[in-house]
Amino acid sequence: MIDPPADACTRLLGRFRATDGDTGQLVHDFTDPALDTRFLGDLYQDLSELAKKKYALLQTPVFVEEFILDQTLEPAIREFGLPGLKTLDCTCGSGHFLLGIFARLDEHWQGYAPALDPRERVQKALNSIHGVDVNPFAVAIARFRLTVAALRASVEPSLVTAPAFAYHLAIVDSLLGAQGTQGALFLDQQGHPRALPVD
Repeated sequence: MIDPPADACTRLLGRFRATDGDTGQLVHDFTDPALDTRFLGDLYQDLSELAKKKYALLQTPVFVEEFILDQTLEPAIREFGLPGLKTLDCTCGSGHFLLGIFARLDEHWQGYAPALDPRERVQKALNSIHGVDVNPFAVAIARFRLTVAALRASVEPSLVTAPAFAYHLAIVDSLLGAQGTQGALFLDQQGHPRALPVD
């Protein structure tokens, strides 16, 4: 794994901000309904055999994800309602389940509060989603995928004018408890596992 140089990041951002010289329209529009980020998870899991084995990288098939959310998220929404609902994927990887949860919550919020501003509705859906993973690269991909989904759902075509959405993602080993091999290195002052937030 490598850190991309700053100029590469600048070029990538410039690519997303590019406009057509004649019309002034964005070349890459995040409201494109065909824009799908699943390939990022597929690509990431196949980049490195070592990372694939170390982090057990394998995306859940869509039909399995839909079945699990039908059996868990939908009953939770019926029982507890939308306001204040919290979900957690404690091994979120590149965010496949988080995206499925987001899509369903956004749709439920549209029905529950149809007059809400799209940006506020999207943030309410994001507020219910929590994800952690031990792999910082996977969490970064999950955050990017959620950002693209949030832009599309809020009908926001540009990163320039997009709001600063808040996410609840962290880099932490969710299986590491007080008896873990690293012990106190990963515990906060109250003895709880320490999470590294992703800003």
